[in-house]
Amino acid sequence: MSVARIMRLGQLAMRILAVTVLMLVAAAALARPAAAQTFPALTGRVVDEANVIDPPVRAAIESELADLEARTTEQLVVVTIRSLQGLSIEDYGVRLGRQWQIGQKDRNNGVLLIIAPKERKVRIEVGYGLEGTLTDAETKLIIANTITPRFRANDFSGGIARGVDDIVRLLNHDTDAWQGNAAPRPAVFRQVMRGVGGVASYMPGDVIIFLGLFVLACGFSLLMLAWLWLVLPLLLHVGLWLGYVTPDRLRALAKRRAAWHFFSWYQPSVATAGGTSWSSGSSWSSSGSGGGFFSGGGGSFGGGGSSGSW
Repeated sequence: MSVARIMRLGQLAMRILAVTVLMLVAAAALARPAAAQTFPALTGRVVDEANVIDPPVRAAIESELADLEARTTEQLVVVTIRSLQGLSIEDYGVRLGRQWQIGQKDRNNGVLLIIAPKERKVRIEVGYGLEGTLTDAETKLIIANTITPRFRANDFSGGIARGVDDIVRLLNHDTDAWQGNAAPRPAVFRQVMRGVGGVASYMPGDVIIFLGLFVLACGFSLLMLAWLWLVLPLLLHVGLWLGYVTPDRLRALAKRRAAWHFFSWYQPSVATAGGTSWSSGSSWSSSGSGGGFFSGGGGSFGGGGSSGSW
């Protein structure tokens, strides 16, 4: 073999080696975001990693989502994240849904409401089994009309709570109530306000009486809230400690949390008092008063849903 031929073969081998190295570098660069991807732990139906939800609002949302799952087995989880870590919120939503496996395995009936305050992005990620119930168009309207206007006003708690309400209405097939909430009628509101203004101008005495009754009603409502949130749970604790209230009775009361939302924060104590964790019959479980353990039911996601920004 001639020297020239040997040199040509050597140059060809060097080119092949260089191309191979470049391909490996490119593959490593493309794979690095996926390898470095980390997700928050699934600690409950509300995972507030970004710490933007007020505690009372969070408790109310958790109660609403627990009631939804108890009635329908559909799992809706709210998550706020510190960062999308270089991914689009659509890609992040699919990966998070598959990581957490929200929804039942045989029904794929999970939903994620994802908020990324740093990137100012929000997404409703819908599992395979609910794409016909929560359509892309409907989730887009919820984001545009309910969630992002409140986010622009820096009202994250309000936007998330109202967004959850709208999603739950659609999951309950309560489309009439949802349409009324998603498409308010400002003209009617203005007419009502004009009517109130007219009454105030022509009947000042009646307006004063009305305002007095309103203040009285507000005071009565505050007393009722104090009874429901503070006094009644305290009495139940004392009754359990003294033996006048049985754990079975407490569990029966906890199951009625759909009607008594104040009772949701008290549910872990009910489970502890009975010695066993109370379950709604789905894949969620909880134990202890420190928040417990939660898991998805094996559901999957394929990219259904909508995204928005503010």
